[in-house]
Amino acid sequence: MKKILAFTLCFVMVLSCSISAFAAELPYNEATGQSTVTYQVDSSFCVIIPETVDAFNGFQLTASNMNITESEQVNVSVNGENSIPMTNDEGDTFNLRLNVNDNDHVAEFVKNQTTSEFIVTGQPIEGEMPAAGYYTGTVEFVVELGVKPPQY
Repeated sequence: MKKILAFTLCFVMVLSCSISAFAAELPYNEATGQSTVTYQVDSSFCVIIPETVDAFNGFQLTASNMNITESEQVNVSVNGENSIPMTNDEGDTFNLRLNVNDNDHVAEFVKNQTTSEFIVTGQPIEGEMPAAGYYTGTVEFVVELGVKPPQY
């Protein structure tokens, strides 16, 4: 039984080696043929996140090298719950919320766009009235490549 199985497997292997590779066979000398060449360039981009932004007067994010397809967009959002603890030199605190667009982003970039159309400002979270002073806090932005929503 083992010999029959081994012979059958060898026969199937020999038959599979003779399968055509679907390449063009040129029947005579100096014949020409064509082949499709493919090459893929992945999307790339660089969003510039400034070291300091002015949430009171507003700011716009910028980008460079926006090499993406027409169907893609780069989205920038705030990491977490968009509640930024702010503190001044005297120890006073309040929580700041940055405004976001309808998609919960602080910036969106499409192909070849280098300045966000959205101006970001910040406001104290409802019900909080901070004491006078110069406050600082830290926000973390998240940058992601996404699908551009359809335009109607």
